[in-house]
This record gives sequence, structure tokens and C-alpha cells, in this order.
Amino acid sequence: MKTILNLIMAVFLMEVGFFLLFGSGLNMEDMSKNLNNYQNSNIPTYGTEVGLYIIDVGDVFLEKENLAGIMYDTECYYLAQINDGRFIVIKTSKGSKVDAKVSEYARSCKDYYFFNKGAKPEILYLDGKIDKIPDLDEGDYKTTLGSGVNKFMPERRYVRMDVSDIVINVDYNVSGKSMDSVLEQSIKVIISAANSLKKFLGIVVIFIGIVLIITFIRDILNGVTYVGSGKKVLVAGDDVFKNITVMKSSLQDNKDETDADITYDNSKVKETVIDKNLQNSEKEKKTDQKKNTSGKGFKLKSE
Repeated sequence: MKTILNLIMAVFLMEVGFFLLFGSGLNMEDMSKNLNNYQNSNIPTYGTEVGLYIIDVGDVFLEKENLAGIMYDTECYYLAQINDGRFIVIKTSKGSKVDAKVSEYARSCKDYYFFNKGAKPEILYLDGKIDKIPDLDEGDYKTTLGSGVNKFMPERRYVRMDVSDIVINVDYNVSGKSMDSVLEQSIKVIISAANSLKKFLGIVVIFIGIVLIITFIRDILNGVTYVGSGKKVLVAGDDVFKNITVMKSSLQDNKDETDADITYDNSKVKETVIDKNLQNSEKEKKTDQKKNTSGKGFKLKSE
């Protein structure tokens, strides 16, 4: 019964170990809500964190000075297309690292789609928050957005382009405005350590499973106990080859003894035959001598 339990435990541990080792790891990006989960009919509320998978970005169509922020900056608005095909508006702070990344991505997209130069840009992932539509001192936001769309469409050879009524701020951590980026990096470090620990535990569990399987095999080879009878049938053991060697040596010794006995018996037989031959020859000699002696004692008289 113990052997069967060891086998079941070994199989279970092996499955758990392979899952820990080869299973999908924890992913920081999965913690962010993908914007694809929201359609135009259920746009999230202001301040909701989302994840963006961007495949195309146009030039800046609107720049607005932000005097209400903690630090004076200029807001830049871009038309962007996410990987589900929808067009949205993203907002950055001019001169920031994120703005430089978005601006460079927009240039590479324009080179590829409009000038047919270079390689197709890879998907750009950005974290952002739902923001409000900007209030303009001069003009109307929808009119400005329409002008940006009319410029963007011929560059991408579109006949029509519908832009979602949503603005996403992808540069909300600039100028020390938030500690979210610091916390996010800490979480990423923790998740990376957790993934490494998960793989290490997977290796340990697989090793334990292998040891249990080896123990099960040895138990089977060492013998199987029949329930009720208490008899143990030995299939093979650790000294099986030693036992075979001892048995072979014993058989060889017995063979040597048998050969020696046969040789001894044969020599006895030969000696007996020789003795009998000698005895026979002695008898023949004595008989001849008697005959010779009897002949000499009688002599015929001549008449």
C-alpha cells in the first residue's frame, strides 16, 4: 500500500513541478486593464487606468499650455490607433521621455506608411489614465480634432476614420506628479523574483517526484508482498548479481569435484585392470613352469 501511495504522490508532484516550471509566469501588464476590454459604448470613467497596445501614431494635432499643473508644461495631443483597429487620442507632456518615445514612434510610422521607408514599427505598449477632453481658450476641440483627422487620413490613405470619444494621458507620471511609476517598478521587481522562485520550486518538486518514482521502482524490484498470505516473492534485489556470481562459483566447484571423482574412479579402474592382467600373466607363467617340470621327470624307454 505504501508503494502505491508513493507512486501517486510522485505523479502528483511531477505534474505540479512541470506546471510551476513551464507554466505561464506572473505578468505585470496583465494587472493593467487592456483598453480593448472597453468599447465605445462603455468608455471608462475619468481616472481609470488602462493599458494601450498602439500600432500607429500620427503627428501632433494640438498643443495646449497647462497653467494649472504643479509645474508649467505643454500638453501634446496625438491621434493613435490601437491593436483592435480603433482610433483614440493620447496626451503627453512636451519634452518628456514619454513624449519623445511617442514622437519617435510617430516618425517611424509616417516613414513606413507614407514614405514606404524602413521596417514596420512594432507594437508600442503604454500605460495611461482616462483623461478629460481639453477646454480650449480659442476654438473648439472637435473642430481641432477634425482638422487633425483630415490631415492624418491621406497620410495613411484612409477614406474614412472614426475617432473614439476618449482621451488617454500616457504621461501622467512626469515632473514628480505621481509615485505610481516608482510603485510600478517595485511591483515588477517583486513579480520577477516571484517568477524565479516559482521556477526554482518547480525544479525542486520535480526532483522530489523523480526520487519517489525511483523509490517505487526499487520497491517493485525488491519484492511484492501479497496481502493476506504474507509471502514475499523476490524479483530482484541489490545483491542479485552477487548472488548469481556465488551460484556460478558453487556450480563450478561442484563440477570440479565431480570431474575429480570421475578421474579418481577411472584411475582405480585402470589400476584394477592392470592388477588383473599381472595376476593372469603370473598364473600363465606358473602353468608353463609346471608343464616344463612334469615333462622332464618322465622318459620313454626304447625297445
